[in-house]
Amino acid sequence: MACPEALASSVLLPALRELVTRFPEIEPDILIDDAVVDLVRGGIDLAVRVGEQADSSLRARQVGQLQGVPVASPRYLAAAPPITSVADLAAHPFVAARWQQLQQQTELCLYDAEGQAHTVSCPKRYKIDSATMLCEWVIQGNGFAVLPDLLVADALASGSLVHLLGLHERAHPVYTLHRYQGEPPMVVRFLQTLVQQRLAVSSGVLGKRATQPLAKG
Repeated sequence: MACPEALASSVLLPALRELVTRFPEIEPDILIDDAVVDLVRGGIDLAVRVGEQADSSLRARQVGQLQGVPVASPRYLAAAPPITSVADLAAHPFVAARWQQLQQQTELCLYDAEGQAHTVSCPKRYKIDSATMLCEWVIQGNGFAVLPDLLVADALASGSLVHLLGLHERAHPVYTLHRYQGEPPMVVRFLQTLVQQRLAVSSGVLGKRATQPLAKG
């Protein structure tokens, strides 16, 4: 199975625990990588991918969604200039993930609780390929990042990170893909269901987290 790093701990690992309990004879072979891998050449039975998928011979099934949210650590916010509006983000060091590294400037489009879109151009200060390392870098007080809500849920719950201004990106669909032209094996079908269940359990966590409010006026 192939899975992006942002979904590994919150979705994939719990699903695998249930899978090996139900099918103790299998030997999972897991690839954690944000890059798109060739399922046929790699002999991969199931992949989890985020975002709209190009038409191909692969069979895709939407199993959930995730959102990017802007976050920073309390340590950073205590020492940095205040962030009271979306425009203020442009003056703060932005830590870019792999999928945000295509241009020198990153144009962020973030939505508030009323669904209004706000755009801001942020020069990249750091570029880190590993989503978990990027998250830890931000926790240590090195700027802000926009990261998947499921990845930062625990850090928000513990207070290690703060959700900035209650903003979020547009939701991105999450798909499972397999290479079987007919009905996939029972193990693959079961794993698809487990991934969908884990995404459902993990979704909506930000509604219970403390956020830094967006200033009015």
